[in-house]
Amino acid sequence: MHDTSNSMPNKHIEHNHSCLSWKLFEAASFSKREVDIEFFTSYRKSLKNSESVNFAILKREIGNGSAETQYLLAECYRRGKGVRILPQKAYHYYHLAADQGHAGAQLQLGILYEDGWEVAQSEEMAFFYYQCAADQNHPDAWARLGLCYEEGIGTERSLEQAIDCYRTAAKQGSILGLYHLAKAYEMGNGIEKSSAQAAICYKKRFQLIQSAADMGNVEMQVLTALCFKHGEGVDPSPEASIQYFTQAAENNNEYAQYYLGQCYRTGDGVKPSIEKAIYYYTLAADQGCAHAQFNLGYLLHDSQRYSEAFHYFMCASSSSSGFYARESSYIVAQCLEAGCGIARNPRKAFFYYRRAAKAGHPKAQCRLGKVFYFGELGRKKSYERGLHYYTAAADNNHLDALEELAGIYSEGIGVEKSPEKANDLLRKRAFLLAVLANKGDTPSL
Repeated sequence: MHDTSNSMPNKHIEHNHSCLSWKLFEAASFSKREVDIEFFTSYRKSLKNSESVNFAILKREIGNGSAETQYLLAECYRRGKGVRILPQKAYHYYHLAADQGHAGAQLQLGILYEDGWEVAQSEEMAFFYYQCAADQNHPDAWARLGLCYEEGIGTERSLEQAIDCYRTAAKQGSILGLYHLAKAYEMGNGIEKSSAQAAICYKKRFQLIQSAADMGNVEMQVLTALCFKHGEGVDPSPEASIQYFTQAAENNNEYAQYYLGQCYRTGDGVKPSIEKAIYYYTLAADQGCAHAQFNLGYLLHDSQRYSEAFHYFMCASSSSSGFYARESSYIVAQCLEAGCGIARNPRKAFFYYRRAAKAGHPKAQCRLGKVFYFGELGRKKSYERGLHYYTAAADNNHLDALEELAGIYSEGIGVEKSPEKANDLLRKRAFLLAVLANKGDTPSL
């Protein structure tokens, strides 16, 4: 039995961002490219980044019962404006405002219920509040109501009603509505397929985004940069993309800083510079951006700045981003086991391996299989627990785990000897290797 778990993971893993939530800044999606689904769903940052309000004044005026005051106070508690983020207080004041018919508060309550942000997730309640806000002609509420009909969220699926909602939202200037209407035309989903109509929607959407960006809306500057980057509604322009990213970064937007780090790292629209990549990643990472923390950890590790790298991997391991928390927990465990950037600590290494394994990390699962089979990291031998982790890793198609598990069944180590199971596992491993070979991929053990 052998172990390859102490090598650093594939350092290009951060580029495998296969899906982007349609909730991007509550207004945009880029054909499921560039970042993972959790990147723009944090409620600390939103499209409607209203002007800073004086929290103390709002608290003083809350007794007047104004729905607008209640809504603004909820925004403060939700987004940490002048006060620390308190989800339950945000929900309380949104609810008070929504009960008075405040469309913006009704929309936000719908979002909270749909995503289960500190409230019990309820698609039915989400649909109810979207409907309430749409009845008052809130543009984004119409767009979200359309998505409910399209995907059957809290209501029966109806593409016809979805298209009607998207059209209403688009006519009222909803960026989210324009995006979904464009996608419907593009895919012929509930409407006659038309690339020309899709292009019109994308172009109008871009114009709205750029107009807001040029008026100083920082989040829209990021979206404008992404439109130029991917050519959505406008001809691609790396230079214009960098220009808008830079404007937003100068206004301390962590996502713009992250993207500039990416651009300088890969040379996308700028001359490659690891120093500048580290600079911008650091700006974003120090604001809590898990994507930046993770990428920065790799760059610092490659620059042999191991203690700094460990620090940022630790930060990412505690983030709310499932992917980066899982990957970083595994790397932190490796560092603690090997003494890379931090004093060796087998007990803590085990803790982080277990955290990563619990989150479904196959390499961590495989490592724990060996830990328990051989009694490593200060753990007592336990064939039962070792078999559990090896099996979990094998179920996740980890090649090493399949080989190790085959050896265990072949030799009957802690289990009933079974050449048949061993052969099945080896056949599965051979099949996976063949698939990887056909794709031209290098196996990640």
